[in-house]
Amino acid sequence: LAGSLATRLGALVWVPHTEAPDLASAISAVCAENALDPGRTVIVGEGGGCHAAFALCGKVPSARIALLYPPALPGIDPHSFPTTLLQASATSSTRAGVVMLESSLRRAGVAVRETDYQDIADDWARYPRAVRGSKRALGDLVAFLERGVGQSSTFEVIPGWDLH
Repeated sequence: LAGSLATRLGALVWVPHTEAPDLASAISAVCAENALDPGRTVIVGEGGGCHAAFALCGKVPSARIALLYPPALPGIDPHSFPTTLLQASATSSTRAGVVMLESSLRRAGVAVRETDYQDIADDWARYPRAVRGSKRALGDLVAFLERGVGQSSTFEVIPGWDLH
């Protein structure tokens, strides 16, 4: 997923699966070493990796974060999140946690877009070609990330317009 997104977006894409105490410093080192613009950095958390993705928020400069079918993330500080996309199935076992996360992000003033796909199962990102309907979810993910790192944004002028 990270390689495909990085190539398509021309940006630095982090898809952490486990929390590591030195991951933030390793990412900062990669950015500095390769003269990468932190404004062209995105974080994508998938399933259980959403905990690791959240841990990077505030430690690593990033333009956007996308959480794909996140589990409940209790005790988070939503103020450290950049513009956020939440993707999950409407029938997801973690649906209540997704709704609570979206609500807490909105209350904290974070620009957030939450989707609830009726016909796309969670875990679609592992094998997008094998999961029926995943092309739509992947398209939504890419479009959301492109607006943060590539396409010109109207977010500063009209808040929320670039979330769709």
